[in-house]
Amino acid sequence: MSIWSIASLNPVQRKIVEHKTGPALVIAGAGSGKTRVITHRVAQLIHSGIPASSILLLTFTNKAANEMAQRVGQALKNSTEQQKIIHGTFHSVGSLFLRRNAKLLNYNNNFSILDSSDSRDLIKASLAETLGKTDKFFPKAAFLQNMFSLPFNRFCTQKMILDQPYHERIST
Repeated sequence: MSIWSIASLNPVQRKIVEHKTGPALVIAGAGSGKTRVITHRVAQLIHSGIPASSILLLTFTNKAANEMAQRVGQALKNSTEQQKIIHGTFHSVGSLFLRRNAKLLNYNNNFSILDSSDSRDLIKASLAETLGKTDKFFPKAAFLQNMFSLPFNRFCTQKMILDQPYHERIST
């Protein structure tokens, strides 16, 4: 029996692999066979005529994304279909979609995405360049970073955030 045989799966795994309509969300603990089930499902979808370019594989880590892509390649015997599947972490796929559709949003596609540490460093550098040495009473970069990002995360304006009592602002 091949490692890609559906018969090698348990009943719950087989049900996921054979699921016909719509997306399938697989949530399970470590070592439960998620990657195996997902790669079987992708192979099954492609063998049943679903275009590989309409399949999206999302994971939390680059390691898992690369492992899934490699296993799908093995399941498909490294066919060219494997290369058409969009796969990666939530962040990398989100970035890919933003870059591909930047023109539709009136943006340039050569933007940078800063992590929390990088954005704090940018705020510190901007403060130093603009104000020179800041005194100890000026808000810290982490506080300013929070004040810039909080309105986006809450879908509101900075004024709405600033109008809240201080204890409500810092509790989020």
